[in-house]
Amino acid sequence: MDATVNPCENFYQFACGGWIEKNPIPKRLPMVSQFTILTEDVTAKIKYILEAVNTNSTLGPLKQARSLYKACLDDEKMEEISVNPLFRTLAELGFYYFNNQHQPSLLSVPNWQKTIAWSEKLLGTSLLFNMDVIRHPKNTSKHVIYISDGNLKSFMDNALKFNNVDRDAEIDLMADYISLLPKNSEKHRTEAETIAQEAYNLSRELKHLQEELKKDVTALPYEEMTLANLQRITDSEMDKENAMQTRFVWLDYMETVFNGLNLNWDKERVIVKNSLYFKSWTKLMRESGYQTIRSFQWWKIFSYLAPFTTNKFRAPQRKALKAGPKWKDCAEGVAQIFGMAIGHEYVSKYFEKNQKEKVAEMVTNIKSALKDRMESRNWMDNATKKLAMEKIDTVSSHVGFSDRLFVPGEIEEYYQSLHIVDGEWFTSMINIHVFMHHLKVKKLAEQSHSLYGIQSPVAVNAFYSIDSNSITIPAAILRPPLYGLGLEALNYGAIGTIIGHELIHGFDDRGRHRDLNGNQKQWWTNESVAEFNKRKQCLIEQISQYSYKIADTNYKVNGEVTQGENIADSGGIHVALHAYDLMMARRKQSQMEDPEPSLSGLTGFSNRQLFFLSFANVMCKSLTDYAKKALLKDEHNLSEFRVLGTLSNMREFAEAWSCPVGSKMNPANKCVLW
Repeated sequence: MDATVNPCENFYQFACGGWIEKNPIPKRLPMVSQFTILTEDVTAKIKYILEAVNTNSTLGPLKQARSLYKACLDDEKMEEISVNPLFRTLAELGFYYFNNQHQPSLLSVPNWQKTIAWSEKLLGTSLLFNMDVIRHPKNTSKHVIYISDGNLKSFMDNALKFNNVDRDAEIDLMADYISLLPKNSEKHRTEAETIAQEAYNLSRELKHLQEELKKDVTALPYEEMTLANLQRITDSEMDKENAMQTRFVWLDYMETVFNGLNLNWDKERVIVKNSLYFKSWTKLMRESGYQTIRSFQWWKIFSYLAPFTTNKFRAPQRKALKAGPKWKDCAEGVAQIFGMAIGHEYVSKYFEKNQKEKVAEMVTNIKSALKDRMESRNWMDNATKKLAMEKIDTVSSHVGFSDRLFVPGEIEEYYQSLHIVDGEWFTSMINIHVFMHHLKVKKLAEQSHSLYGIQSPVAVNAFYSIDSNSITIPAAILRPPLYGLGLEALNYGAIGTIIGHELIHGFDDRGRHRDLNGNQKQWWTNESVAEFNKRKQCLIEQISQYSYKIADTNYKVNGEVTQGENIADSGGIHVALHAYDLMMARRKQSQMEDPEPSLSGLTGFSNRQLFFLSFANVMCKSLTDYAKKALLKDEHNLSEFRVLGTLSNMREFAEAWSCPVGSKMNPANKCVLW
């Protein structure tokens, strides 16, 4: 805290000033927050789990995870294996650049179209677009193929987003990699430089195309169509004279990617996001030419796979990303794949299982409070309220961990088709991508394992799933400073507001378009929609008034981009506070001797004041100027404005801190939805 600041003028600085002073940003990081500190601790625990030698665990997938982690750290073995697996994989995908050994190819005739399909199967990427299998937006009981523009980002985009890296960094990275390639001749060197320049140029053209299409306000969010319709769109800008080289045949792609499924492609429907991309994409392919497309593909695959080989091929990426200790990258990477197995061990070692029941009760309380708040919204008509109540009742919650993790054989069955090769990091990573592709195919066949789609207990975040109408609160965040804080006022102010935030996502600008089963449906009356939009606009305009200065430039917050998160922040804290008040009323009614005992060092604050301090404490964060600038396009506001904007709209906050009307934290006009 910073007691020198008036809480009615700047509550964020009052609550977080001391924390910010004591937690400087580490040199290699763009920010430090309560969540980054929590992540560091969870990652250290994952490291301990993966490095454990004498263990009673007989869980097969956990042994695989430890084998993968060991391979990730084994630089000596990687140097011994060298780049041979990399060039072998490139050859399988039809690329023989810089490789004297002729390797067998998976492609009967190497071409860019077939490379896309096999890249999806082997590496989980279609290079020029995204392909996934999702729940059907209008019928979430079924799955459907989803195709969208995108997939053009490289790991460099992460470096460019939060670190002060020049935009030419990708060219520099290409140059670094080229200098490492086998120099069999000057011809190879020249060829490499040409490939790099062609790849870079096409990458920029495609990203520019995406940015331009985003500005098209007439574009539909998605369209459902047959493959024949998608083919017509893709062919509309095709050069018929060079069709063999530049035409992308969707049927060939689908038959390769989903080989083994008995699908009728004449009738199978797909969902396409931004179909204009594929129309314009074809024209760009035609203008770029066959060789440029191949150069782009080679660079995308090579730059992704190269860091899985020798140290000199990892170094450029680690330098660009300002990577930390290698063990940390390895632990986090392995946890992404073996989250269920590691989560099983994490829960057994570090999670008090009675917390699951306590937080589940908190979720129930907050759902009840949301129903109360919903009932009191006089701007919402009864027909919409009734359906909203049903949606709240239907929300499923997953607290701590899935009980299925402790069903004998479940985790083993989930990972049964994944093969980790001891000491072979590159081969194991390829096997992982093939495994992930198989999971995707199983979704389309409606044969997904019961653990598929469940969040890992070691995820440091909370989630709302719009298509299953469910929230997940993983075990990793059920600890200080989010939970277990000694007072219910502190718990409800921290994890309670997070739970409320996730629940409100079901009723924000996106969530309100989904019914109780997650199906896209207009279930609100027109009158309620109009009233919702009026109050939503109030929030947008209010938040857009905030600004911050970087160097000599003033940047305004974009309330339009951040509206969903702002609605969830505002509604989440309102329902969490109401749930806390109801719980305290029940305790007093039952004549509990001490419904909320005091804690040493906090006796100078009321319970409500502690609630608001706990909420703000979760938001404490320091960012570099470059990271702040990057957040201008993010759906989340800067933490400072999340706290100030949310609390200044709360009458309860102003009362708790005796803020006079007209002070910065108690403006006369307030924007409240939920």
